[in-house]
Amino acid sequence: MAEWLTWFALSLWLGAMGFFSFVVAPTVFQALDGESAGRFLRTVFPRYYLFGAGCSLVLVLAALIAPTAGGWVLAGGVALAALALGSLALVPAINRARDAGGAGAQRFRRLHGASVALNIVALLVAVGVSIALVRA
Repeated sequence: MAEWLTWFALSLWLGAMGFFSFVVAPTVFQALDGESAGRFLRTVFPRYYLFGAGCSLVLVLAALIAPTAGGWVLAGGVALAALALGSLALVPAINRARDAGGAGAQRFRRLHGASVALNIVALLVAVGVSIALVRA
């Protein structure tokens, strides 16, 4: 059961990251004007990161119940939770920088870049945990 739960939680979060990063975000900016896209993403991002933190917590709990892949699943789950919560913590600062207009443009770019980097790292960690699970 714990192994199934591990795969389920990891697959949900990895799939959500991939779908959001490569389908939803680009499509939003193609389909909506900048202001509408911003409103939409401000609503989605907190839920996205909370979903990721939740999946990561399930991954950690499953790894504690039935340790697999030499501790990589547990370590990966903790890392994924930290990355999701770190990204969630950036959301209000990103929004404030965006709201500041031109005065906050440089800060927005820096914070948005950090958020994108955290998401890329989370994708890589999730892929790494998947590989560790397959090899276990």
